[in-house]
This record gives sequence, C-alpha cells and structure tokens, in this order.
Amino acid sequence: DIAVQDATFPIAFWEAMHQAGYRPDQLGTSLYPTNGDAGDRRAVFLGIAGALQRRFGKRLFFAEFSYPSGLMGPPFAWNTTQAGYPQTPDGQFRYLRDLVIGAIETGAVSGIRPWGPDYCLASAGWAPMSLFREDGIAKPALGAIEDGLRAFAAAG
Repeated sequence: DIAVQDATFPIAFWEAMHQAGYRPDQLGTSLYPTNGDAGDRRAVFLGIAGALQRRFGKRLFFAEFSYPSGLMGPPFAWNTTQAGYPQTPDGQFRYLRDLVIGAIETGAVSGIRPWGPDYCLASAGWAPMSLFREDGIAKPALGAIEDGLRAFAAAG
C-alpha cells in the first residue's frame, strides 16, 4: 500500500490473477495508512475498492489493517500520521471507526480484519498497531468497528 495512489496497479494485479485462473469470491489487500505518503489513504483505498467492484463485480476485503496508537519504531517506523488522526489510542479508534463508516457507504468493502492481537508484545516492535495493550487489555479501538456500524445505522 506504500505507493498505490489509484486503482491502476490493483486492477492490473487482479487482471493478472484472473488471467492465471485465480478468481476468488472477494478481493483482498492490506491497509496501513501511516506507511507511505501523507495523502488521504482512506479515500485512496475506498476509491480503489469501488473501482475493483465496478471492474470485477467483487468487494474488497481489508485482510490486514491497522492504524498505530503510538509511534512505531525501527525497522518499521510507519509514522506518516493521517490528517485529523494522531497516533494515539483515540486517533486509532477514530480512524478505524471512520474507515468502517466509509467502507459501508461505498458498498464495495466486504470486511476489515484488524492487526492480530498477538503482536501487542513490545518485543515484537508492533505494539502500537495492535488493538490490545501489552498487558492484554483491549485498547479503545477494539470497539471502533461496532461504533462505526452504530453510527452509520443512526445516520441512515
């Protein structure tokens, strides 16, 4: 997801997969918004989901997603904060909630699988990406998917 700015590469990728005979029920990708440029990564990927749905008639699944709740250290210093979403527990919660709402609005996203809880250990270096603290307690973002679903339903 680092250099992807539009649907050109994902469409070419899935075209190649289809030509090779691989035709999954849903398409997949990873989304790590702080890994790459400072542009609106959510808008880019929701736009890609819509383009893929129009081209292939299938929805996109965010098979790997996270927005860090703190600064990431080397070797994966993915700290290009998205506008309006600091790398804090609240920023992590709001980014995931707003991604859920945007995903529902497009109708082109089939699901979002947050980063694995097993990577909350400090020794792994990925603790900010997890929806759990290092002591195993859930961060606020664990409730962001439900909150986004409720917010969308209430607005509709």
